[in-house]
Amino acid sequence: MLSRDGMVKKIEAVEIVDKALPTVIKGSFSSSSVFAISLATGSTILPFDAEAFDANDEFDLSTHTYTAAQDGVYAISVQIEATASLGIATNFGVSIHHNGSIISQNSFANVGILGINATPPVRQSTNLVALAAGDTIHFEVLGEIALGTIDLNGATTESFFTIHQIR
Repeated sequence: MLSRDGMVKKIEAVEIVDKALPTVIKGSFSSSSVFAISLATGSTILPFDAEAFDANDEFDLSTHTYTAAQDGVYAISVQIEATASLGIATNFGVSIHHNGSIISQNSFANVGILGINATPPVRQSTNLVALAAGDTIHFEVLGEIALGTIDLNGATTESFFTIHQIR
């Protein structure tokens, strides 16, 4: 390869292929059934532990964290669905975190009456963000401390996240 300054550089074929493949990930929960998640502190990391695909193997299923392998602009989205058993909560939502700080969230009151949702049980958040190699992304469920434990729908069509490098 010829650099901008006219120098000839040797590059491994794997490096060229890796640079050409943009990040594209779709993840979810490994269980498609309803499962309980503890919300004792007001927020907790969503334990996404399954992938439909991860082109560059950048999402860590054990820490539930994405680490960018290359600089770029990324489209990030997350969606969760609570069951009707959530009941009444003045705050229930989902957030996207970049290097530990919230960059996007969707949170509002939730009302369930006798096991029937009076407000939508789905919370979604999306954002575009410029990431540098090594930056991290994770997702959290938000709620008032009084919620204690909440039940989420684990189906891949209801609770999931996507990360797509667009540039």
